[in-house]
Formats: sequence, structure tokens, C-alpha cells
Amino acid sequence: MISLADGAIGDRLELRGDGEGNSTYFASEGRLAVDAVLGGGAGGEADMLEIDGSVGEDGTTWISVNVLDALGANVVGIPVVGVSTGNTVEGDFQLAGPLNAGFYAWDLRYDAENNVHELYSSGIGVGAYEFAAGITAAQDMWFQSTGVLLQRQADLRSVIAGMLVTPVADFTEPVEATPVARLLPGFWMRGVGAWLERDDEQNGFTLDRKQTVLGGMAGFDFGLENVGGQGDALMFGLFGGYLGSDLDFKDTNTEWSYSGPSLGVYASYLNGAFYADATVKADFLNISIDPEDLAQAADESDTDGLNIGAMIDAGYKFGAGVGAFFEPQATLALLHTSIDDVDIFGGTVEFDDETSLRGRLGLRLGYDHAASNAVVYSSDVTASVWQNFSGENGATIIDPLIPAFGVADDPAQTYGDVSLGFSATAPEGWSGFLRGNYQFADDYEAFAGNAGVRVAW
Repeated sequence: MISLADGAIGDRLELRGDGEGNSTYFASEGRLAVDAVLGGGAGGEADMLEIDGSVGEDGTTWISVNVLDALGANVVGIPVVGVSTGNTVEGDFQLAGPLNAGFYAWDLRYDAENNVHELYSSGIGVGAYEFAAGITAAQDMWFQSTGVLLQRQADLRSVIAGMLVTPVADFTEPVEATPVARLLPGFWMRGVGAWLERDDEQNGFTLDRKQTVLGGMAGFDFGLENVGGQGDALMFGLFGGYLGSDLDFKDTNTEWSYSGPSLGVYASYLNGAFYADATVKADFLNISIDPEDLAQAADESDTDGLNIGAMIDAGYKFGAGVGAFFEPQATLALLHTSIDDVDIFGGTVEFDDETSLRGRLGLRLGYDHAASNAVVYSSDVTASVWQNFSGENGATIIDPLIPAFGVADDPAQTYGDVSLGFSATAPEGWSGFLRGNYQFADDYEAFAGNAGVRVAW
């Protein structure tokens, strides 16, 4: 075992015999460790083993590379082992395992003209594909936190419409619902948390990653009755909050951190058993990228992102007053995500502006109960199928030494969603709500939960 890895490049070890060119290097499963800065031109350099003689036959030395930094592609080669006067051949020295640094995959080759074994950029690496996956993670933040708002509106729909009577076909004449006291206006606060896992592969590289989303939101509800006719109602409001998310890639330990405020508006319209909810929300994100194993010395790169989108949810509730009900639902969501360019690894990443269109069909089953003290309890289970109608998320890598190239990430196209919810609303004006979600697909899994309180006056 020969180790030149000490956290700094420029080390040289020369092996020589009694006379010039008389040494012979033998290795049987030998090991060599070196430091390297992988990049093009003068920016690329590695520690070097120099052999004044020849390399013996029938042996291999496995080289481990401690990557200090990555500064771009290198197609010329970075010498690691030089043989000055004797013989060596392809295979005498090989990498101990796959090497990814910066945007590229790297390999070791033999340069017969100069009699050296050298590192070079062999192709696009896993580090490049991670940038496209970063767009998907920003989108996941929006969808996980926006769904919370629609769920909260579902918790309030029963009491807005009037718990005691719901107009259905059993009544020959329309019946005006009896509202719960102190329902609107109101102020609410809610916390949200989600854990997501994606198993992904792009061009033979593993892009498995985990993501957490945490945040809090608060808003004001207002309402109007008999907007378009007797018995309908309109609730609308404003909200704001703060979201944070961490995205961790399994193979490279690269970590993306997202954080920033969210602002939006929402409205719910109810007419008998029909409802329609609409939400518009914007996330203003600060994004930090820490490439842990792809380049140790690389500083964290910072950029900004913006999610802005709208979601419409509609359904029809079958069930009269208190008791069991079922509710077919449909949702359509449109999200636009943009991330500013970022300079990293000696190049620039240009993120594509992406638009995601998703639809949902679901069925909500539940039970509403009015206690003797006039507290309204509601519980439900909702099963849904989501469909992503958009394609891949993409980014372009610009390296001054080679032509620009694109990378892409493909989010789950179809996935299931099951949620459980519980809420309680008192006539004094307070309410509490709790909900959990589980989403699943072949290579995707997510658990989410949110809880909060509301006060009306």
C-alpha cells in the first residue's frame, strides 16, 4: 500500500534502483492512494508515482483517488503514474472503483506515447444528473404543502354548508342549511411535514434520494352567503408561511437545502352538495447545494428558485346532514418552477423553466357527527390516483472546454394517494384538524402529516 493522500496535491514519490532505469515495480493486488483536483488545463493535477524502470508483469495496482475539487472536464489526461525508462501496459494500474467528480465520470487510461497512466473524463457523471433532480424536489415542495390547504378547506366544508341539513334528492323543496355559530371570519395556523423517497436511475447512474419537507402556514378566512342564490356560500382567504426542505442523494451524499416564504390566496364555493376549491400559491426559495463527495473543497453554491402555481379541486357530497357520506373528487394542478443559473464545478448549470400539470381522481368516505354539546366531529378516508401529464425536468451543463449538454429527471407519472383526516369544530369558534397522507408508486413513496387549529369570531 502506497498512500500519497494527505489532503493536498503535488506530492511525488520516485521509485529507483541502484542505477538509472534498473528498478522493477512488482505488485500483486497493490494499492495506491492519491489526492487530485480534477479539471481541464492547468486546473487538473494529481499526486504522482514515478517509476524509474519497468513494471513487472502479471500484477495490478488499484488506485484510489481522493478528489479535493472538480473544475471541469479533462480529455487530455492528468498523470498519476509515470514510467520513465522501462515498460508498462494497459491494466497495470486501474481505478479501485467508479469515480464521479463534478459533472463527470472519470477513468484511468494508459498513454503509450508518454508512458503514463492518467485520469480523464470518460463521460457525463451522476453529479450532472442531480441538477435535474433538484427541479423535481422543488416541485415536490409545492405539491406537498399546497395539498395541505385543500385538505383544510375540506375539513371546514361540512360546517360552512350547514351540518344539520344537506339538500339532496330526498327533499322535494330546497332546505336552507343551519350554520354553526362563529364560523367566519377566522384565523388558522397549521404545521406540515413530509418525508419522500425516490429510487431513480439515469444512464446507468443511481440517483436514489430522500427528501424532507417542513413548514408552517397561517391565514385568514372570510365568507359570504347567498352569493348566487339561496343556500350557496363563498369562503375566501389569504395565507402565508415558511417552508424548508432537505434533499439528500444516497450515492454521492450531495445535499440540497431549500428554504423560503410562501404566499397565496384561496377560495371555496359551495352550492348544495357541490363544492369547488381554488388555491394560488407562490414559494420564494433560497437554494444551497453542497456536493459532499463530488468535490470536497468545492464551496456551497447558492441560487434562488420560484414555484408559482394554481390548484382547483371539485366534488359532490352525497349524504344528508350528520352521518355517513361519500364524495367523488377531481383535482387539476398547474405549477411553473424556475431556478436561477448556478456556477459550480468550473462550469455553469442552466435550469430549464419547467411546467408541471397533474390531475387527480378520488373518493372521500367519511362520517359527520354532531355531539350534544354542539361540537361537530368529522372523520374521513380519501383514496386517489394522481397522474402527471408533464414530461421530464431538464438542465443544461455549460463547460468552457467541451460542448454544452443536457440532463433530465423523470418524476413519477402515476401514483396512488391515501389520506386519513379528523376534525372537530365547536360553536364557540375554535376548531382543530389532523390529517395524514401516504403516496406510492413503483419508485416513489411519501408520508405526510399536518395538524392545526382555527379560531373564528
